[in-house]
Amino acid sequence: CLIIAGTGSNDTAYAIDLTQCACQLGYDGMLVVTPYYNKATQGGLIKHFSMVADVSTKPVIMYNVPGRTGSNIEPKTIARLAAEFPNIVAVKEAAGNVAQTAELFRVLPENVTIYSGDDGLVLPFMSVGARGVISVLGNIGGQMLQDVMRLYSEGKVAEAAELNKKLVPLANSMFIESNPIPVKYAVTKVTGINAGAPRLPLTPISEAGAAKLDAILAEYGLV
Repeated sequence: CLIIAGTGSNDTAYAIDLTQCACQLGYDGMLVVTPYYNKATQGGLIKHFSMVADVSTKPVIMYNVPGRTGSNIEPKTIARLAAEFPNIVAVKEAAGNVAQTAELFRVLPENVTIYSGDDGLVLPFMSVGARGVISVLGNIGGQMLQDVMRLYSEGKVAEAAELNKKLVPLANSMFIESNPIPVKYAVTKVTGINAGAPRLPLTPISEAGAAKLDAILAEYGLV
């Protein structure tokens, strides 16, 4: 079992410190999100990720999620970084843009893996070069995700698409309130392991949200 540490920050010096600490503690890899809030230029992103990758003694996964950070890493920027730093081994692409993912696959070195950052987009992303998903839904519905990816990889595209139709509403239910509020509630309900409440400023799921999620989990036979 590999353990990946999230060591990203919008403060480059802090991201460096977190990465060095995680390496020393023996984590197997780093997940480094795009700096959030301050909206760095592509040049700033190159410097940021270069400095983090330079100090990491473990593999690095770049994490592009513009909806949460306000900043998009362009494919050419990722490709430049991956070519310069061999320890950048993968990208978690959560821009929700199939065309951008296709371009990313075109320009990336062949040894760099693209993962979908969105459960509901794993199938179209795989069709343009992604290899899998770094998942929210996997915490409660991992088998369905595995089956979609397996079917596609076996060339059973129509079957994968049919199963994906069933998967997408469940994946979307993990975002009925801000992630990770619903998934923490769902993990507790499905596994019996108390995932606890989210830290402020996130709050526990609302009564209406809990009722809606309970119905969806029951519909899918998860509770």
